[in-house]
Amino acid sequence: MKSAGKSLKELSVPQKKIVFALNLFLVVYVIISFFFNFSLASFFYINILVTLLVSYIIFKTSKELSRLVIITNLFILFYFFYPQLSSLFFLFFNNKNEFFILFYVSLLGFVFLLFSGYHKELFKNFTKVSPSVVGITALLGLCFGVLFYVIKEPIPSIFSSTMTTNIPQFTLFLAVSAFFVALSEQLVFTGFLFSVYRKLTQELDAYLQTAVMFVLFHLLRFKLLVVHYYKIFATSYLYYISAYYLLLFIFLLVAIYLRTFTSKKYNGLFTYTILFHFFTDFSLLLLYLLAKVLQG
Repeated sequence: MKSAGKSLKELSVPQKKIVFALNLFLVVYVIISFFFNFSLASFFYINILVTLLVSYIIFKTSKELSRLVIITNLFILFYFFYPQLSSLFFLFFNNKNEFFILFYVSLLGFVFLLFSGYHKELFKNFTKVSPSVVGITALLGLCFGVLFYVIKEPIPSIFSSTMTTNIPQFTLFLAVSAFFVALSEQLVFTGFLFSVYRKLTQELDAYLQTAVMFVLFHLLRFKLLVVHYYKIFATSYLYYISAYYLLLFIFLLVAIYLRTFTSKKYNGLFTYTILFHFFTDFSLLLLYLLAKVLQG
């Protein structure tokens, strides 16, 4: 009977870091592609070529490591193809609804959780939510929402520009939007990617690796941020951009901690992570809405 190769515990640290290194390379490449308007076809070919080549080379050493290379690289491939899929959505349904992207990312995160085998760990403890921890989570989310508002995070302005005169109805719309953003991003980062990286390295390293990937994924907004902050803070816009990405980094570290912390009474849950993200986004959006209402 043929050997299945080494287990992940038997591999050296450099071997196990191959997954993060490849993910990092592919994300940086696709960001450069967006900045310089390269065709995503080149990203498709490079992703497939690198995935096949590296997974084949390490397959005999560790089938599990080879599988994680394939899963994470394919996730990055499908994630960054959402502009093309969005165009197809518009073509078929004649609708540019942003909720399609949120639904797509949520579905993508869940599907790759299933493929990776970490979905059971993630969803087994929804019934263990503590009201006191939920209260702390809500307070933390509110604090981060205020911080993002202070540095004038640009994305909520998109929602405020479409505000209707029916404030309760629009508030409900903001709550639904915040929930789906929280669900989609947390499924991807603290759900799928963190689960993979924690399997391969020390928990602190997994924290940092996931937070780095979270910031890099948001670098696709860089052009928007430059225009937005330069318009408001012409002499100090680089400080605000730096503060934005630093806050994103810290935000995800807190989100991961809410999933993983342990104490005598409570354990961290994925539920807290989603709620934290929801309260952050909803309070941020609500502050923008209130500011616009007060301005008349």
